[in-house]
Amino acid sequence: MDSELWNHSHGAHPVDTFWPGRFLEYADGPESPRFSSSGTESSWIPFGSGANLCPGRQFAKTHCILSIAMMVDNFDCDILAEPRNLRMDTRKFGMGVLDPSGKIAVRLRKREMTG
Repeated sequence: MDSELWNHSHGAHPVDTFWPGRFLEYADGPESPRFSSSGTESSWIPFGSGANLCPGRQFAKTHCILSIAMMVDNFDCDILAEPRNLRMDTRKFGMGVLDPSGKIAVRLRKREMTG
């Protein structure tokens, strides 16, 4: 792995160790991190590509879909949050699943199984 490409902290974090803030920039201070992959474009591909394609990518996708399907089938979910809290917070775009802009209160109830 090219340490010049992946280490934006002037050597403070080795590229072979976990560093969750690797793609965060703090332009406006430590309270407002922003995702940035500048300088790493086309350097990585999730789940690989070509000969390095991840053999478990379809299993991971199927597992996610099945988990959601089982939740929808077995539980009633009432969203109790205000609509303004449901908007996505795009400050961490590219870091995985985006968080909502506020807290989301929900009520889950196990469905009654009928006949």
